[in-house]
Parts: sequence; structure tokens; C-alpha cells
Amino acid sequence: MLFLNRMRWSLLATLFTLSLGSFYGIGCSTSVKNNTDELLYPDQISDLRKRKDLDFKNNLSSPIPKKSREAFTGLKYFQISKNWKIDGELQVLTTGTPVRMTTTNGEISNMLLYANISFVLESQKHQLQGFVLMNSLSNELFIPFYDETNGSETYGGGRYLEIPFSDTSDSVTLDFNLAYNPYCHYNGLFSCPIPPIRNTLNAKIRAGEKKWY
Repeated sequence: MLFLNRMRWSLLATLFTLSLGSFYGIGCSTSVKNNTDELLYPDQISDLRKRKDLDFKNNLSSPIPKKSREAFTGLKYFQISKNWKIDGELQVLTTGTPVRMTTTNGEISNMLLYANISFVLESQKHQLQGFVLMNSLSNELFIPFYDETNGSETYGGGRYLEIPFSDTSDSVTLDFNLAYNPYCHYNGLFSCPIPPIRNTLNAKIRAGEKKWY
């Protein structure tokens, strides 16, 4: 079984991070610098989606089963909206708590519960937990989550976010336009971390990737 513990949660996650480096200002402020950048935002997300679709179709390591790649025309997405780009309050835990996160095939992924992120959506306050791989030096938080679209509009097993952060900052940006499906949604050979129940949002997150089928 292919296990995601030693690889990126998505092959495109690195592509997303590199592409968004100047866009989000990784390591700096996550705020939009000027109105021109904001106007370009939908185009930049759209471009990332096109590149991911091409990678899923052509990459030999794609999670799309080989028999389905020839007919593959792209993933299904919600409409891009800057309203799903939400500022949150970051609380980095002084000592990360070791967590054994179960995966879809019963394996264990060793992680650290590293931070809590609080944010407001539709006048309601929500909180998500952010994780890092054990012994990782990454400056990104892995956020697996459930929401009220799971099973109907989105994959029933939840979705993932990865967001850049800094230990010296008390804020982050959650961009749900970049929420993506675990690879196991496309191919049962992949083993993916199961979101903790505590990361359940009592809201419909109609952003990011939809169900593929």
C-alpha cells in the first residue's frame, strides 16, 4: 500500500506552495499587498487548478488510476471566491503534542499537534487543529477537516488544507479555495490520514475540490 506519511499530502502541495510563495508571501504577511493582486487572485487559483489537472492526467505517480487517465478531463471544483480566504488567529502550542493519526488502511501517521486556529465564518466562531509531521522542519500546517458538505458535494472522508505559518506570528490565512481531497478518494492503493473528529466544522465549506465521482 502506498502511504502518504513520507510524501507530501498531495503531489501538488509542493507546487501550490512554490507557486503561492510570492502570492501569499510565505514567511511574511499573508495579506494582499494591493488591489491589483486581489484582482488577479481568481486567475491565479484557476491556473493552479489547471496545472494540477494536467499533473493528475500525465504524471506517472498520479492517484488517478491508469485505466481512467485517458478519459480524465480534470477534477471538480467549487467556484473560486475570495470570501473563502479567511484570516484566522494562530495559537502555536509551546510543546507540540504527539498524535498517532490513523490512516484509511489502519496504519499510523506520527504527527505533532502544533497549533490551534480560530476564525469566524458567517458570524460563527470555529476552531481547527494544525499538525506537522514528527521531526519535520516544515513551515506549513497540515489541517485535515470535515464539514457539512462531506458525502453530498465533497468526499465523505473529509478534505485537507496546508497553510504556511510562522512561530512569530499570531495570525494565518485559511484559503479554502485550496482545500483538496485525499488521494484515497481517487485510488484505494493510497493510505491517507483520517481527520480527527475535533476538526469538524459545523458549516458548509463550498470551496476547493468537490467529489470526483
